[in-house]
Order: sequence, then structure tokens, then C-alpha cells
Amino acid sequence: MGRGRPREFDEDATLERVMHTFWKRGYDETTFEQLVADSGLSRSSLYNAFGGKDELFRKAFDLYVEREEDEFVGMLSDDEQGGEYLRSLVQTFRDPYNPRSKGCLVQKTMLQNAADGGKPSHEKRLAECMHRVWEGFRKALRSRRRKKPKKMTERERAALLVAIMYGITVICRNGRHQELVKAISDGTAKLIED
Repeated sequence: MGRGRPREFDEDATLERVMHTFWKRGYDETTFEQLVADSGLSRSSLYNAFGGKDELFRKAFDLYVEREEDEFVGMLSDDEQGGEYLRSLVQTFRDPYNPRSKGCLVQKTMLQNAADGGKPSHEKRLAECMHRVWEGFRKALRSRRRKKPKKMTERERAALLVAIMYGITVICRNGRHQELVKAISDGTAKLIED
């Protein structure tokens, strides 16, 4: 039996285009037809190379974690520069034109997962990502401990409480994260008492 024709496209480049489509639109808002259009492949070529929408999403999500999140967590976890990276990261959220201020594929997937009751195939991977980011933030905060913290104003604490309230809802709707939710609750109580 003869071998099929070799693929005449760059699988890595195609998967990257698919990743950006999911990142821009989210899983729920992305159709297979949109993935076909953005990949530049025929429907059958895309399906034969990567599978259906679920398989494509898993591969695109893994690529995102490998390229984007690994770098992000690595920067946060750096003993020398993690704290400064955290400080600069917070500043980027003030700029509405900064790509990071619009969220990441993990955040977008968490929001959609929370809205539609959750997709079990996404929950485990989302939990792993959230835990890694949490650990990265903890390391970055440890590296900033050497500096005396500034007091937060009432306005700043109230704004942080808004973010916590909406964020914890999304986290809770994305599976069981008891340790993280307890840490958020404990920290929020201290924020209110401060």
C-alpha cells in the first residue's frame, strides 16, 4: 500500500494561526469554518492534520501554554527579576492598547467555561495553568518582600475587592480549587481589616 502525499504546509505555523483564532474569539465563538479560513487550509486538510475543533483547541492551548504561559511564569519565578516583572505587569493593565490588558487564552477559556457551566475537557488544563500562575505570583511577591510595602488607599482596596469578587466567581465556576479559593478568601479578609 502506498503512502499518501506529504503535507505541503507548515503544521507549526498553521497551529499558531489556529491558536491566535481561539485566543481572539474564544472556544465558544470559534467555528470550524473560521479555523479553516484562518488556517488557509481546506476543511479536509485541516481535519486530517489536526482533527476536529476539540482536538485543535487542545493542541492550540498546549502551544499557548508552551510559548506564552511558560515564559510568563518563568519571568515571575525569576528570583532576581520576578518582583520587578510583576510590578511592570501590573502597569501594562493600565494601557488598553497593550495586548496583555485584553487577557490571555487561559483567561478567555476560564470565562467561557464559567459562563456555560464548564467543559470537563478544559477543567484539568485550566486548573494546572491557574496553579502555575499562582505559584509564579507567590515567587514574585517573595522577591519583592525586601521592599517596604506602601499602604493602600480605600479607593485602591475597593477596586481590588471588585476584581477579587468577580475573579473568585470565575475561579469557582471552573472546578474545585479549594486551596486557591481559601487563600483568596483569607487574603481578602486581611485586606478588609487592614
